Amino acid sequence: MQSIPSGQNRQELRQVSSVDSTTRISPIDAVRLLRRDVVAAISAGSDGDDEQAFLLWWLLSGRREYPAAAMAMTEAQRQRCFEPLPDWPVKGGLGLNRLLRALFAYRPDLPLAFDLSSPVGYWDALAWFYVVGLRELGLETLLDSKTRAALAGPVVFEAAVDEQPSWLMVLLWRRQPALQQALDLNTPTGRAGLRSWFSRLGIEQFGLQALVSEPAPELVNRRRIAGQGNSKERTFGVNLIGFAFGELGIGEDLRMAALACEEAGVPFRVLNIDPGKHLRQADRLVGSHCTDDVADLPYSINLFCLTGFDTLRVYAEKGLDLFEGRHNIGWWPWELPVWPQRWKAAFTVVDEVWAATRFTQKMFREACDKPVTLMSLPVSVARLKKVTRQSLGLPTRRFLFLYVFDFNSYLARKNPHAVIEAFQKAFPAEDGSVGLVLKTMNSRADSEAWHQFVAVCAADPRILLLDRTLDREVVLGLVDACDAYVSLHRSEGFGRTLAEAMLLGKPVVGTDFSGNTDFLTSETGYPVKWTKRTVAVGEYPFIEAEDGAWWAEPDLAHAASQLREAYGAAGSPWALQLPQQIGEQFSAKAIGLRMHALLRRRFNSLKAVAR
Repeated sequence: MQSIPSGQNRQELRQVSSVDSTTRISPIDAVRLLRRDVVAAISAGSDGDDEQAFLLWWLLSGRREYPAAAMAMTEAQRQRCFEPLPDWPVKGGLGLNRLLRALFAYRPDLPLAFDLSSPVGYWDALAWFYVVGLRELGLETLLDSKTRAALAGPVVFEAAVDEQPSWLMVLLWRRQPALQQALDLNTPTGRAGLRSWFSRLGIEQFGLQALVSEPAPELVNRRRIAGQGNSKERTFGVNLIGFAFGELGIGEDLRMAALACEEAGVPFRVLNIDPGKHLRQADRLVGSHCTDDVADLPYSINLFCLTGFDTLRVYAEKGLDLFEGRHNIGWWPWELPVWPQRWKAAFTVVDEVWAATRFTQKMFREACDKPVTLMSLPVSVARLKKVTRQSLGLPTRRFLFLYVFDFNSYLARKNPHAVIEAFQKAFPAEDGSVGLVLKTMNSRADSEAWHQFVAVCAADPRILLLDRTLDREVVLGLVDACDAYVSLHRSEGFGRTLAEAMLLGKPVVGTDFSGNTDFLTSETGYPVKWTKRTVAVGEYPFIEAEDGAWWAEPDLAHAASQLREAYGAAGSPWALQLPQQIGEQFSAKAIGLRMHALLRRRFNSLKAVAR
């Protein structure tokens, strides 16, 4: 990205985060929230108007990166680009506007070519802007109707009674010395000659068709809106939106949502979202239901199995076609007890939120005024593939504790160092009867934190580090091949891996905080005491000091005691009864039936409004 002239006005850039959640944020403002790299570049500058700088980035670069958001650019937003600035000369509705002023700050050649303090330089700059600049920059189709009308309006010459040339004709005349010599606009003959030449040759020769014709369809808010009037034409069902193929926890959320729909007879279609090239996308469980095209989605209810932040990204990338005229539900995870202030605008693009746990339900209810429904996520271990310890390079005769985590999910939250410390407190170095398996993925060779973590693991020969992405079936096989599971996380929105281990009859030691407290209790496992700890800025994404975010710091002495308790309980009748104890809570069929009832009510409401 090129350097952008900018200022220090961060508050203006954050205004989009204070939008009332009843008013949907514009796709362009969504881009503004998402592109923190652009905002940082703007805020790092020394001079200028931040909003003006962002406008320039959007017009020159952003609208090409986000074409769907560009299609949703409103007449008012375009008019704001070309509206004459106060305190500058205006004639016929034309004058120095925000876009031209931004270009002067961005391009050093323009102030050298045009002296805005001189009337001649000022109007020559306007002539360059409309006749040359817009076309060169590919911005001519952005003209709003008000500015287009001003360009077509007559330039009134004193005492003239003949038909007057338009402002666009005169601005073009200012750019052509030969025309100025041939046509004296102070005479009726000269004005008539300009009008004739312009209509016969000037428009085509100088590529001004876009300035004299109607706006391009893409800029008249062209939207294939699946409006409320179409709701009654749709059949019952739901569009599931998320990382359908992504091999990460939130991708599994979508695949389990699809399983719940299948079990309960809810028709569904899946819109696959690309999670990024750095993540493996090889899980094709729902491949036959997938599409990449919004136009292929047949249902009037959208269920976003994404984070709120990624839902906002989808809004910016897919545009209004996906959201307008549909009932939008965010089945959103979040790992902290507070929602980031600057991201409250995410709530504006959904009509309601589903929370997977009581922990996230409380947080969402405090963060927004949208309806919040408790809807547990399904969990299934049916895809398990039996694997041997030997095939995974694990010792065959040790009692193995396991922790599975994604290095991408931030070490501060996943807290694997605490697992190592608690394990070593519980079992002294000379105890060779136990081992700790740490399964991770998405590590980065250029990360100092990763190298430090590898060194800590290597210092204890009982610790085995598996750093690779495994097929879903094999990951479940790994859980089954180990004896107990441990997670000393600082916070979890849900805790899927803990639930999977419990469904496989494994004793689970876990921090007694956040989403997993819905199912990990003293009756079903080994919860660990904790104390409250502030989340430092930089420890977790999107968090700033004003959010007052916090999470749990597990008590390592108590964790060590619980590990020893779990060691003694593995394989006992109590542990083997775990799948039956919690199975119904995670049943895809039971959750699917709850989804079916709620989605049917939403569908019927949409049809009633459409009548």
